[in-house]
Amino acid sequence: MKNYSNCFVVFTILVMFLLLASQGILAAGLTINVGSVIAEAGDAVIIPVSFEDIPTVGINNCDFRIGFDNTVLEAVSVSVGGIVPRPTLDFYSYINNDGEYVSFLFADEEQQGNNLIYDDGVFANIEFKVLTDAPSGLTEITVSNVGAFADYDLNTMEVETIAGGITVEGGVVIEVPEAPILNSAVADDGNVTLDWSSVSDANGYEVKYGTSSGSYSQQIDVENTTSYTVSGLTNGTTYYFVVTAYNSAGSSDNSNQLSATPESDEPTDIGQIELELSQNTTTTTNTINPTYTLSNIGTSSISLSDVKIRYYYTIDGGQTQNFWCDNGAIVSPSYSNITSSVEGTFTEMSSSTSDVDYYLEIGFSGNTLAAGATAEIQTRFVKDDWSNYDQSNDFSFNNAENVTVYINGQLVWGNVPEGGTIEVPAAPELNSVEAGVGSVNLDWNSVTDADGYIIKYGTVSANYTQEIDVASSTAYTVSNLLNTTYYFVVVAYNEAGNSDNSNELSATPQDDNESTEFTIDIEIATASPGDTVTIPIKLINVPSAGINNCDFRVGFDSNVLEVVDVSTGDIIPRPALDFYSYINTEEEYVSFLFADEEQQGNNLIYDDGVFTNIEFRVLAGAPAGLTKITVSSVGAFADYDLNVFEVETETGGITVSN
Repeated sequence: MKNYSNCFVVFTILVMFLLLASQGILAAGLTINVGSVIAEAGDAVIIPVSFEDIPTVGINNCDFRIGFDNTVLEAVSVSVGGIVPRPTLDFYSYINNDGEYVSFLFADEEQQGNNLIYDDGVFANIEFKVLTDAPSGLTEITVSNVGAFADYDLNTMEVETIAGGITVEGGVVIEVPEAPILNSAVADDGNVTLDWSSVSDANGYEVKYGTSSGSYSQQIDVENTTSYTVSGLTNGTTYYFVVTAYNSAGSSDNSNQLSATPESDEPTDIGQIELELSQNTTTTTNTINPTYTLSNIGTSSISLSDVKIRYYYTIDGGQTQNFWCDNGAIVSPSYSNITSSVEGTFTEMSSSTSDVDYYLEIGFSGNTLAAGATAEIQTRFVKDDWSNYDQSNDFSFNNAENVTVYINGQLVWGNVPEGGTIEVPAAPELNSVEAGVGSVNLDWNSVTDADGYIIKYGTVSANYTQEIDVASSTAYTVSNLLNTTYYFVVVAYNEAGNSDNSNELSATPQDDNESTEFTIDIEIATASPGDTVTIPIKLINVPSAGINNCDFRVGFDSNVLEVVDVSTGDIIPRPALDFYSYINTEEEYVSFLFADEEQQGNNLIYDDGVFTNIEFRVLAGAPAGLTKITVSSVGAFADYDLNVFEVETETGGITVSN
């Protein structure tokens, strides 16, 4: 057995394979089967990795990875299995405990077809040590990546995989994780975007939601992410969301609940209601007892939870008041009692007049008023001391047209008294935007009658592609930003609607120039639809040992961009010999491979600078704003001794300006 260094023939085989595999050449299939055992914490065990149903043409070359959990296991050694004809010449392995994998490579180094694998059996044995603090239960060992299996003519084979593992007995007991904190639920057209806190020891998260508070009929396992957009929702329906964290021990309690109501960008008919009013006509009384008859005169059902009725009057004192609903019912076309869903709230007017200083708002906790249906609500309210009201000057007294009805905050019936209109708040003033490392701090003035604020921003002036509801705060830090210019506005909102945008301010987040980590850095450019633009891909803080080989992918949005060309950068010593690239538009990536073909350590990458340039064309009709270009996958970066480097990545992109 030997390591990967000094294997020019093997490298050539792999390059030939990559070129053939990209053309979709396939042959018969086989199975990689990972064994299973039982062990205790501290034990060393052998896991066989076997090949089954090997095609009769034999295996000329193959490469794959076995993945494991390094919080439970440590890979100690690898030995060759009995089906490999020449173990010391054609078999290669590499253990990477930090990366949680063992990689394997087999290739008939003579390339004469004389030393292929034909027989089913054990290809390799991996010795694992079970860590002393390993948790009880099954830890899986999987085939985490399959590169290529090919015959002598380099026809590739389809490969199935069977996972194995180690069942640990008597290990550490894993605790159920704590509940996460659900930070925000931002509604859009047909969807809601959620964001929550990360929880220690969580393996993943589950979003739960439904249309009734505290009742969650839908569940989505979003794996190990802390934000998610729930799509396919019904506009105008309020959804209630919680998040749970989970690990092998179970699921946490629910997070706090947040609600959001998706709304269409298109204007909608919220409904039509007609109101009739009856009440005692005595002007001096200790009990005001309006009865409201609501008729849905529109063509669509109305959710009564969206309906508010307001009765305006003078309190004639300052006492506490009490409300009762004596009877509430949908009376036609069929009878249905809804008394328990009727709620009443007293509100003192911010500015009083001779005929109004209070209003009673009646709402509903549920039920639906179908098109053509009628509901009757019998109510009464009194002061704590049962003293009299003088109704003679009350705005709504015995006058149905002076009782207002709102649906989703919009007035659909009645006259609003002076001072009783809920106005859309004024636009706030955005005072400052201060750029930080990957973030921007915003500060704005408070607006009277605002219930909350929304930050809107994007990478093109006056084109805001992102929104964050920050509730009632007047300062906020927008994070996870790139090193490009962003444009910000703030709007205030209340139940009457949203204000106009504030003034616009811009800021450019800083790069982390103090970072000393080895990084793949993608640049940012600005272009218009139809333009071609070159995006450099740089390597920064290249380790002093140099890069002997590396492979990674750069991802892009094919709905916005088309890759035109790839060229080598100036830090590659021998571009024509050691640099390879492959454009895959359908799967939206460009893959790169660099390897010193001589494998003598003479042609490594030592300098920071441009590794490659990708020329993109911005498609006609591309939307304005930033389209991100990311490092979508990193294989391995290694020095001459095949020590693997950790790699950071910096996202770039193209700001499309129409």
